[in-house]
Amino acid sequence: MSGGLSKGMNNYKNKEITIPNAVIEGNRPTDYMVGSNSPIVYEERNTTGNWRQFRSRDERQSNTRGDVFACTNYTATNMWEATANWALANNLWPKEALKFFNKHKYIVNGRFEISDRQNAKLSGTIPGKGNWIYRPHDAIKNFGVIPEYLWPYDNKMTIEEFYEVLPQHLINLGLESLEYFDWLYEFLTGASDEEIHHHLKHSCLGVSLAVCPGWTSGTVPVCDKKQSHAVTMDGIVTEEGISKGTKEIFDSYAPFSKRLMPGYTLYSIVKGILYPKTPEGSATTKLVQPEVEMEIKEEVKEKTWLEMFWAMLKRVDSAIKKLLRLENNMKKYNKLVASSVDPYKFSLTARGVLRMIIPVAMSLAPFFSVNTTELKTLFDSGTSLLDSLDTLVVAGLGAWASFEIVIGGVRKLAVGLGLIKPAS
Repeated sequence: MSGGLSKGMNNYKNKEITIPNAVIEGNRPTDYMVGSNSPIVYEERNTTGNWRQFRSRDERQSNTRGDVFACTNYTATNMWEATANWALANNLWPKEALKFFNKHKYIVNGRFEISDRQNAKLSGTIPGKGNWIYRPHDAIKNFGVIPEYLWPYDNKMTIEEFYEVLPQHLINLGLESLEYFDWLYEFLTGASDEEIHHHLKHSCLGVSLAVCPGWTSGTVPVCDKKQSHAVTMDGIVTEEGISKGTKEIFDSYAPFSKRLMPGYTLYSIVKGILYPKTPEGSATTKLVQPEVEMEIKEEVKEKTWLEMFWAMLKRVDSAIKKLLRLENNMKKYNKLVASSVDPYKFSLTARGVLRMIIPVAMSLAPFFSVNTTELKTLFDSGTSLLDSLDTLVVAGLGAWASFEIVIGGVRKLAVGLGLIKPAS
């Protein structure tokens, strides 16, 4: 759970950061709109409209290796976690659902923790561009959720690693999670502060907005910039009236808890609603748009195969470079050996020395009380050792010849792929 509005404030106050534009504008004709085509029934679930107490832990969408452009995903997963925590606090999860979530460690210290990476990948978020605000919700609805620890994001991870293809067993686990909940969403258009507060009593909201100067101060003044970022809105301070109240948001940049001053423009507002399933089904009819569901799944499948092919090429590239380094090291070793000891010359010299020593040693043995049989055995062992050395040298030369053939083919492939230049 978040540590409150003041957490991290001293470290970030007056220290502006660059937040990239990661929200792609636009909706589809099939998107549910409140007051228009949405069949979702309104419920007053949280009478205060304050969801901050149900937040899970703070999570950052960037590190020293770069920004993952996944604010729409962090917004959606924070919404899911908050509403799942609300259901947990109100004992609304059926026994079988809790058994599943606890078995797979979705719940950590009494809070749900789900993977933002899984949602970003399966929703088609594009590094350097971002995503539409509706797609992360489609990913939750179509692919479910998986626990954070199985597909985490850490401070050392590159953007490429963040967007790696998920293993099939994790995709399967997400699909299995859909047996225990439904996730629906609808958009609010032209909503007043009073209407926003009304819908906050149903669920927390995802909003797209501008990043105004003072974003890192914790209390953000109004500006006239265009939308570029998405956050979770989970409350309005209403002591002086709703229209004068600041809007509480949960961000993926520190300080994670912020307040927007009255009049702050919200460009897009989406409300995600969680429905825990009982064995008989969820509390509502599962409302889906089949054509959208198929479109998302087909696109993800296509990208997955393309990225698997690209990942394979990168592994081939890495293997080729390792082989070329090995070849270079072997050549250095051969030069070192050639400049010091020639195995064949050593073997011939040793055999010549033995042939000279043996008759002399055998003739002198009786004078030194040495058993000639034992002495002969010793010399025979020396000869056998030299035979083994010769065999080893022949085997090594054969292996090197095979390696040279393989590396020659690899070198031609590397030249063809443009990884190295042709030998002059």
